[in-house]
Amino acid sequence: MRLNNKTLLKYLSIAMLLLLPSLAYSQEIKEYSPEELPKRWEAADTVFVINFWATWCGPCVRELPEFDQLYKDNIERPVKVLMVSLDYKADMSYKVPNYLKRRAMKQEVVWLNEIYAREFLRKLDKKWRGSIPATLVVYKNKDYRQFLERSITAAELQKLIDRQLTP
Repeated sequence: MRLNNKTLLKYLSIAMLLLLPSLAYSQEIKEYSPEELPKRWEAADTVFVINFWATWCGPCVRELPEFDQLYKDNIERPVKVLMVSLDYKADMSYKVPNYLKRRAMKQEVVWLNEIYAREFLRKLDKKWRGSIPATLVVYKNKDYRQFLERSITAAELQKLIDRQLTP
């Protein structure tokens, strides 16, 4: 079958339209060690909400819409939602990026490259026993740090954020 230029252009246009949504939501997933990761939330003028999650964790996945909502509700405020993936290294090249594209996640996602919990739990928070989901809220400006080792709602997190940003 021989295609003329007009037909070929039509097929290429359709292919591009189908590919654009997946390209629009792709994001680079930066890799961090347990020593490097806390440097991500050093900015004194920003409230950081750091969620530790994984695609294989059912409660984590069910909680993701809460972080989507929190991100949307605070887009104009000095609030940063950082999603820290604890997925396996083998899943970081295909599974996790494709999962993020399907969900169209807007929040920044990074990967903690330490697979041994004993090696990173105490470095990130002394109270952490190792379960996920877990969320850390940090605001250096007021020397605030709250660690929550459980599922949480956007409304609960919003109260913590509002208390920090209220003069």
